[in-house]
Amino acid sequence: MITPVQRPVSRDRLVDTADPSPSLEEVLLQARQAFVCDAASVLVGAGRGRPEVLAASELQAREADLLQVEHGAGPAIRSGGDQTDVQFSGDVASDPRWPGWGADLAEWGWSSVLAMPLVTAEGALGMLTLYARRTGAFDATHAYAARIFADYATTVLAGAQQAAELAEAIHARRRVNLAQGILMEQHGLDAQEAFDLLRRHAGEQQLKLSAAADRVLAHGGLPDPSRTRGAQDGTGSAFNR
Repeated sequence: MITPVQRPVSRDRLVDTADPSPSLEEVLLQARQAFVCDAASVLVGAGRGRPEVLAASELQAREADLLQVEHGAGPAIRSGGDQTDVQFSGDVASDPRWPGWGADLAEWGWSSVLAMPLVTAEGALGMLTLYARRTGAFDATHAYAARIFADYATTVLAGAQQAAELAEAIHARRRVNLAQGILMEQHGLDAQEAFDLLRRHAGEQQLKLSAAADRVLAHGGLPDPSRTRGAQDGTGSAFNR
């Protein structure tokens, strides 16, 4: 059964935060109310080897998500095929798609699962999963309606990702500026000349500009080519002071 959501989520408010957890928890709460299920969670990073449960309505839902990672199988662990389809099962214990995970999940008292990919044009961000203890809790009708909540959760994650990327870009720019200052003082350069020197070093060492700046900040300068061999054989430092 699908019931009306009691408090509609404000999409504008959801994207107004760099920390997705509180907004995701609200989405999970409303999904639980709408689908009359027992738990819900959001798992990200499973396909990139860095799984993290960003939000879960119950500890058991968090554990169920991480159990997928342990088994390497489950609706959130996908390789090939359609990465955007909603998957559901009314009896995980006998579902042939995830025999190991389904059997273990059933031992924990779960019977039904509905998993919704959180996808943008750039790719998959994660998975929103609903869990129910009764068998036959989800069907194709639920799968269709679940996309509404997947859209909201995707909005939250995409907004947080953009905020994080912007913050990192600002932080990287500050590090580059600090490194420029060190090079200007050390070599008597103007700002453009210092930037060109830093950029040339980054290219020669196949580093990102921010990584080259970090090297300057950590060592107080760029490597001195005349002393590089000494640094490599342990007889000296390759960096200017």
